[in-house]
Amino acid sequence: MWLESNKEIEESAGGIQSFIDECYNYTRDTSSEWGWYIDHIGRWVDMDNAYRTMDQNYMESVMWVFKQIWEKGYIYEGKRVSWYSWKLSTPISNFEIAMDDSYQDVQDPAITVKFPLTQDTSKQDEMQGWKFEYTDDGYLRYVLAVVKNAEGEILMLQNKKHGNRWQCPGGKIDAGETAESALKREIKEELWVDIEIISHLGNRKIMTEKTLWQGEYFEAKFVGEPVIQEPEKHAQMQWMKIIDDPELVHGYYLQYGEHVITEQLGQMYDALALRAMEKKLPELKSISLLAWTTTPWTMPMHMAIAVNNDLTYVLVQIDDEGYFVAKNRLETVMKGKNFTVLTEYPGSFLVGKYYRPPFDYYVGKIDERNFRVYHADFVTDTDGTGIAHEAPEFGDVDFQLAKQEGINITNAIDEAGKYTAEISDYVGTLYLDAIEPITERLKAEGKLFKKEGITHRVPYCPRSNTPLMQKAQKSWFIDIQRIKSELIAQNENINWFPDHFKHGRFLKSLESAPDWCISRSRFWGTPMPVWNGYDKNGTIKDTKVFASRQEIKEASWQKIVDLHRPKIDNITWEENGLMYKRIPEVLDVWMDSASMPYAQVHYPFENQAKMEASFPADFIAEYTGQIRAWFYVMHVIWVLVKGSPAFKNVAVTWVINGTDGRKMSKSYGNYPDPRETIEKYGADAIRFYLMSGPIMRGEDMNFSEAGIQESIKRVLLPLWNSYTFFATYANIDGWDFVDYSTPKTHELDIWIISQLHTLIRDVRAAMDAYDTQKTGDLIMSFLDGLNNWYIRRNRRRFWRSELDADKKSAYETLHEVLVTMTKLLAPLCPFITEHLYQHLLNTQDSVHLTDYPVVNTKMIDESVNQKMADLQALTNLGLAIRGREKLRVRQPLRAATITLELDESGLEVLREELNVKEVHTVKDVSEYVTITYSPDAKKIGATERKQWMKIILSDAKAGKGNVTPEGTLEITLPEAPDGKVILAADEFEAVYTPKEGSTIAFAGSAGYVIGLDTTLDEELTLEGYARDMIRGIQDARKEMGFEVTDKLQLSLSSDNELLGKILSAHQSMIEKETLCTLGAKNEGNIKEVELDEGFVITIVLHK
Repeated sequence: MWLESNKEIEESAGGIQSFIDECYNYTRDTSSEWGWYIDHIGRWVDMDNAYRTMDQNYMESVMWVFKQIWEKGYIYEGKRVSWYSWKLSTPISNFEIAMDDSYQDVQDPAITVKFPLTQDTSKQDEMQGWKFEYTDDGYLRYVLAVVKNAEGEILMLQNKKHGNRWQCPGGKIDAGETAESALKREIKEELWVDIEIISHLGNRKIMTEKTLWQGEYFEAKFVGEPVIQEPEKHAQMQWMKIIDDPELVHGYYLQYGEHVITEQLGQMYDALALRAMEKKLPELKSISLLAWTTTPWTMPMHMAIAVNNDLTYVLVQIDDEGYFVAKNRLETVMKGKNFTVLTEYPGSFLVGKYYRPPFDYYVGKIDERNFRVYHADFVTDTDGTGIAHEAPEFGDVDFQLAKQEGINITNAIDEAGKYTAEISDYVGTLYLDAIEPITERLKAEGKLFKKEGITHRVPYCPRSNTPLMQKAQKSWFIDIQRIKSELIAQNENINWFPDHFKHGRFLKSLESAPDWCISRSRFWGTPMPVWNGYDKNGTIKDTKVFASRQEIKEASWQKIVDLHRPKIDNITWEENGLMYKRIPEVLDVWMDSASMPYAQVHYPFENQAKMEASFPADFIAEYTGQIRAWFYVMHVIWVLVKGSPAFKNVAVTWVINGTDGRKMSKSYGNYPDPRETIEKYGADAIRFYLMSGPIMRGEDMNFSEAGIQESIKRVLLPLWNSYTFFATYANIDGWDFVDYSTPKTHELDIWIISQLHTLIRDVRAAMDAYDTQKTGDLIMSFLDGLNNWYIRRNRRRFWRSELDADKKSAYETLHEVLVTMTKLLAPLCPFITEHLYQHLLNTQDSVHLTDYPVVNTKMIDESVNQKMADLQALTNLGLAIRGREKLRVRQPLRAATITLELDESGLEVLREELNVKEVHTVKDVSEYVTITYSPDAKKIGATERKQWMKIILSDAKAGKGNVTPEGTLEITLPEAPDGKVILAADEFEAVYTPKEGSTIAFAGSAGYVIGLDTTLDEELTLEGYARDMIRGIQDARKEMGFEVTDKLQLSLSSDNELLGKILSAHQSMIEKETLCTLGAKNEGNIKEVELDEGFVITIVLHK
């Protein structure tokens, strides 16, 4: 029975439950049908564990998504959530806080914490190109010698490679060296003199833009006279004095003779260190960033430091420690401290630096994007230290920075405001109760710079009168207008193919989008997880939204049997005088679709790591109708929930019409049964046909079985035939794959490998751009060259009986090509590539689990590529002449004439390909033909050149024009821009008319010109018949079932006397080419072949 309305469903026998049961049955039946298609079309999908939107886990994840958006404040009856009540385990909106005047003045501790700078030593070694010694806190160690003469002057070297800075002699400590041994080695290398170390003066830490250093200073004396050994590094050496000057920032300068050196720290760090050695400054043992916070309880969840590129920061020294702080905060932060300003830097100097966090709960568990300095516009120098401590779980701007930079977002505080297992030392502790223990621990461990008190206004939960914890909340009716600018901005991060959709239809859909109503008055679907609390008068006094079955159970104290209506509607409960009932609507089905990435893996209840690892999706593909549907709703949901696009790339397909050009319809009967089509042609042919078709570039396509057949003809059969050819001869020779080590010296091997890597490069570029149509074109072109050039021209190499190095090279080359082709083609044709890959390598491993081929540009030989392209182009033109002149390919001709210069091997190829005895090269063919041009008026008429159409046609037909090396035709036309019009190579044809008396037929295209002498004499005619005879014998062998290796007896007979002449001239060639011995007529397999009209020979073959 067909039910027309909700009321009919409610009043029908069985009511809503009966309707729901029928929906369940229909969906299950449809799902099982899908299983067959998934398997047979070659999609890698686990249908046994596939998701269905009706499944309870899927619906639960959709409910979770709903609640996230609700809690973010983008649903009409939601709130703008930025605060969380740990007491009530619920988000609280800013409006609710303000309405209840929930702010209170609170005295909180404000602490300033040290974050000692460090660095990734492995990356430093990689940057330096050698392995060196580091301090335990990650500073690169170097040694310097302080050598004084009798006058108390210090020897300094001027380093060309470091901006002509003056330095004490020394250098970096290699891995495994002691400081002393490194110093002696460096002095010997730099000055070719031994030293005697007197004492260790001390150490000092410094920093440059890319590196943290620890300088280790030794007083020493020379044993001999120093002589510069590395003039390319050191410009000169001088004995210098240190002169006090209180007017300078650092209180000193260096001087030799009349020359004064006054560079700042970072340029003259050796001089600064020397002052330290004279006890004018103590050693600098560490350098730390100082970050300030009023939430000490977040320190265990610290993930990053934020500074502002536009602020100025100073490095100050207190005792033997250095600290960074914003310049404008210096006096406040350092109040009561005895400090020295060493230098100042812009905030950008600090960005990218690494440091050690105060707690190690996440150290080694998260990646290098954490515990690092970032730029953030929200950092100011109006309070604190101008350096922000980032705990992304607990602040809106911190959370946005974390999403932007990929910083880890912790899950360290549970719904009750207590630490989770992520913070093992405080697990189960309420965050407020941890403030004092955390502060005291930082102090005891020497990580606390100072502790103060601060009075500030803090929002409190209006219902529990407890302070709120700031958390980014997720939010019912979606307010698209408020998020629209971000939706548009995030579209810029998506790559669209075809690209016109990005700023075309999709952008317009975003700009004109209304608010999205996500509720529906239906029975089947994910329920809106919203329960209203009603008082005795039926007035709504409270609303609860749930993200999971467990939350509903905890609130209702009832077991959740089914999330579908009507059972979910039966979940009601009383609380604090209110009766909670679910609102009757279900969610818009597009909410289910948009939530798919989460719901398919039951996120976040399961598979958190799996989902996060796959976010965002590499690409999404669907037809153009989804631009305003699935693509749009997913973009909205993911921008709202994740703050970024749901996908990196979008491949938009167009519409597949029926065979008659109309929309596919059962009533039209204009398309074949899909299941029968798959069974008839197989998935590979259908997949290649569709994926290489115009629908992949945003164009409509009429479905055609002829198109599938073309895929078989141009892809599957050539691939299979090349494999069969290889396998046949490899089996005959007993060749097994070991490696590809045999040197490739044969020009064809070099060429096909060059073509292969060119193909890899171009296919990867096309696939990266989601241009599968171009990929298909590239594959077809390569397979044509593989079969019709490489294999065809190589047959004699495989036919040879001996397995010499050249033949091994041929086997290895073809094997490498075929294996690589299976990998390249696997995404388009998964079944045949799997079969061939496993047989080529004698393995059960899957080609689909291998890495996609990577181009080796060294294997691309453009000169060989061009040579073969020239030969193929000339061959094709020559064959076109033969077709035009009705000359069989096997009929030898006397000569060919070309205008392109070729080497001898190229000429030999052309002689073989065109079956000519000689090839002549000339610079000009005007001696033989008159050249005119035939423009394509239709193409030219579609351009601005149509205004000169008559002149173009007239001049072209008169032969007025010049063909450029690029194959274009230039026609002089004073009234045109630049005084000429240019026709592209596909906009005209060259017409070659033989001059009187000439026997040479010419053809030309794209800059290539070739002519064939069409005159035949008896010698050429007899050889042509001999070659036709060879082809007939080879066909007979195959038809009679003989193996290619079988050596046979052959007899030939005919009533035509030409047979005798043919055998007299070409018997040895016939026997060699057919693997036969010619003898008297015997009994055997008989075949008749017509060589020419009235010229029939009888072929008899037997072993």
